[in-house]
Parts: sequence; structure tokens; C-alpha cells
Amino acid sequence: MTEKKYRKALLFAALGMAIAIALPYALYHFHPEYRRLVPFRTPDDGFYMGRLDAVLQGHFREFQNGITGGNPPASGIAPALLELIFGTLFSWTRLHGPQVSVLLTVLIAPLTIPLLSTLLRRSGVKKEIAIGGSILYALIFLSPLERPIYMSLALPFTLTALLLTLKAWQNPSPLFSLLAILFLGIIPGVYFWSFSFTWGTAFFLLLLHLLLTPPSPEKRAQTKRLLLMGLLTFIVSLPFLLKLLLPSLTLSFASEISLRNQVVPTRLIESPIRSSLLTLLTIFSLLLVWKKKKRGDDISSAILPLALVLSAFTVMHQNLVHGLLLTFSSHYYPFVCLAALLMATWAFTQPKKEKLAQGVILIASIFLLAGAWDYRLSWTLLTAPSSHLTFQHLLQAIRVLNNGEREAVLTDYRSAQMVTNWTDDDTVFTPYVRHLLVSNEEFAERYCLTEAFAPRGPDILWLAREATHTRATEFLSDREEEFGKICSDFLSDLPAALRKYDVDLLLWNKRERPEWKIDEKLFMQIANSDTWALYRIR
Repeated sequence: MTEKKYRKALLFAALGMAIAIALPYALYHFHPEYRRLVPFRTPDDGFYMGRLDAVLQGHFREFQNGITGGNPPASGIAPALLELIFGTLFSWTRLHGPQVSVLLTVLIAPLTIPLLSTLLRRSGVKKEIAIGGSILYALIFLSPLERPIYMSLALPFTLTALLLTLKAWQNPSPLFSLLAILFLGIIPGVYFWSFSFTWGTAFFLLLLHLLLTPPSPEKRAQTKRLLLMGLLTFIVSLPFLLKLLLPSLTLSFASEISLRNQVVPTRLIESPIRSSLLTLLTIFSLLLVWKKKKRGDDISSAILPLALVLSAFTVMHQNLVHGLLLTFSSHYYPFVCLAALLMATWAFTQPKKEKLAQGVILIASIFLLAGAWDYRLSWTLLTAPSSHLTFQHLLQAIRVLNNGEREAVLTDYRSAQMVTNWTDDDTVFTPYVRHLLVSNEEFAERYCLTEAFAPRGPDILWLAREATHTRATEFLSDREEEFGKICSDFLSDLPAALRKYDVDLLLWNKRERPEWKIDEKLFMQIANSDTWALYRIR
């Protein structure tokens, strides 16, 4: 394949991916329920879009929140740098978070294909294999790549950081070194899993460079340059690292936040099958590269794939060292498959009789097949199911709320994301309050206030589960008892509870919560329809 044909193939593949991502949004127009409100297609969408919308609305102090304002607004645990950057860039458009999110996803997620293809070519494989591997990966992980910001923006950012790191190692150009320092330095503010995996890869790239490349004046110069880059990267990253570390060091309720965010104290292996396969992949890869080195073969193209595999193994098992399982390691799975893919394509270039290479390819194939199964959701998203249009009927309510005033709206936790994404108003609670730097008491109060109108009251067991983790079930009964008492005391004086959280309006989604009973003594209806009603606090 000529270089011209290769570039054309990459262009068409990226355009095809962009069309696949955009297609469902075109198909939604043919549903009778559709009211031109970008649908939330996964539980996380509204939260990410809400943080972006906070910046688009000019609330720069709230870009880590995306749920409620407050004075001062509560921060989130994630640095949310991408939301801040793109919200600032698109603030002039007057678009809302969901609209900009779709635009960014269609424009940026397809860059995964050319970026990954370039990484594959750097591993010494042919153009045809590089294109095929990148398209295969994009198809397998189309579901997370269709999601707003994470992974649609974070994965291309990660691939760019890896490419720049590789270029800085191979090329003494100051430009590549500076760009690599910039991307590696700010990646802790992008996405925790991208940051830890990318930094792990950079560390192992340096280590393998020291161990496997032959001594020479060029190697000494490379080593000095890489060490200097590491120091400068650390300096650039300090604000983001402090943002990640300070809550655990300064907040009295830091342990509550950790458990709510599924940071569980355990040294147990999360998935024995996955860990066993990854261990085999790591061992086979090390043996294969070492065997090639002992023969005197050039292994420079294997250093990045091997660094990726070693990084994947390390981040997936880091809790064995520090004792904390970080929000279920399945978040690393796209990166594990990325490492497996690059290692397998490099192994594919080795002689066919090489048993270790065959083992690497087989294990990588298992990881990719498992990924295709785990992320099969993407094929249901392509059909634009009507289940995504549950909240389209709130369009008129949103228009009423967009009255030029910023107010606090109380509503059920599912409808609340429509408020935060399509209006300038605040809301009291969504399940993602668990990601804010607030105590369990505030977390429980906010939820229970949204359930004050349900005849059976708040679902305390649901709330307790939201604040714990499947591996931390020993905390469940304590949380249930604790939250039951908090809610009982808090709701005993509903007017005081409404004042505590500065509630101005009540939005009743009649379709979502038909059983609600509204106290007309506390609330005055100001707008309604068959499917919703809006009240003002008397």
C-alpha cells in the first residue's frame, strides 16, 4: 500500500466512524417523542454534560460540579480539565452541554483511528495491519467512544500523549519534547485511568530504554533528555496531583467520599481470570523480547508495546501494593486491550514458528473478544432506541425555567439532569452528588429532600448502596441505619429543609413520579401540563 492510499484509507475510516457516531442522533428525529433535546444514552452522560454546561454558562468556579451551585460551590473529585477547556472554547456558541458534547464526540473520537494506526506503525507493522488493527479496536470500543468526554475525548488525548512520548524518545527535537511534557503534565487533570496508564507507560519506556538499548553516546543523550522531561512533567503536573491528593489529606469525611466513589480498601484481585491472562501476556511478551535481544535482533520497535503491557499489568494490580481498589479496574480495560493489540501486532511480525509470539497473539485475541462482548452496548446505541427519549416531554418545562434567572430547582434525581444540562438553574440532587466533596450527611439530605413527596418516602437501601460498593457490603447495614436517621430528622421539618438548600422551585415530572403528593400549602403552581408541573415555594 502506498503512503497516499494509506492516508486515504485512514481518512475514510475516520469519516465512517464519525458517521456511525452521528447516525443515531439523526435517527432520533424520526421518533414521535423526540423534541430536539439531545438524549442521555447512558447513566453517566448527564453528569459529564452538566459539568461542560456549567462552563458554557460562564460558571467557571463550578466546572468540577455540574449539579448544584452553592456559595461557594462544592468541588468534584475529578479535575475535569477537558470540560474546562472545551467549555471555554465553545462558550461563545450559546449551546448547551449536551449539544457541544455530541459535536465534540463526532469531531474528536474518530481521531482514535489515525492516532492508533500511527502507534501501530511505530511498532514496525505494515500499513495494512496498522489500519486493520485501529479499525478493529475502534469497533470494539465504539460504545465508550460514543460517550461524551470519557472516553470520546480522553482516549484520543491519551493516544496523542503516548505518540508524543514515543517521538520524544526517538527524536531529539525540542518541539516533541516540549509537547510530550505538556501532554504528560496535564493528563492527571484529564482522566485518572488515562493518567496512571500513560505515566506507567512512560516509566517503563524509560526503564526498557535503559535495560535493552545498547550503550552509545546517543543513548546517554537520550537518557538525560528523558530524565529532564520527567522532572519537568512532574512540575507541570503538580497542580493536578495536589487536586487529587488534597481532599484525602484535608477533609474530615475523606473516607466517606472514598467509599462513595468505590475506592475500596482491599488487596484482593478483582478478576482472577483477567489477571491470569494479563500475567501470561506479560510473561510471554517479556520472554519474547528478551529472546530476540539475546539473538542480537533489533528490538527497538518492541519497546513501546512491551512498555504498554507492563504498564497495563501494573495499573491493574496496583491495589496489591497500596491496598486500595480504585473504582473498579474495569475502567482500565480499553487500555489493557490497547496494550494487547500493540503487543500482538508486533508479535505478528515475528517468524510464524515462534511459539511465544503465537501465545501473545492468542491471549491478545482473547482480550479483544472479551472487550467486544463487554462493550456490545454500542450496537444498541446505533439503533437510537426510543428508551433514550424518556425526558423529551420536559421541553416546555425547560423553556419556562430558562427565564433569565438562576434558581434552585427541586425534582426527582433522574429529571434533575435535564435541569442542569438545559437551564442555568441548579438542582438539589443527582446520584453524582456522590462525586462531590460533601459529607455523607449532605449526600443523604439532598437525596431525601428529592423524595419528600413520595408516599413511601426515601428508598434508604438504594441510598446506602449508592454510598458503598459491591466489595464493601460490610458497610451497607451501617450506612442504611445512618441514612435512615439522617433523613428522618431532616424531613421532620420540610420548610426548614427547603430553606437549607435554597430551594426556589419544584418540578414534578408526572410521567416519572406519578405517585408524588404535593403539599399545596408549601407550593404554588405556576405552570403545568399533562406530564409535568412547576411550583414555586410559597
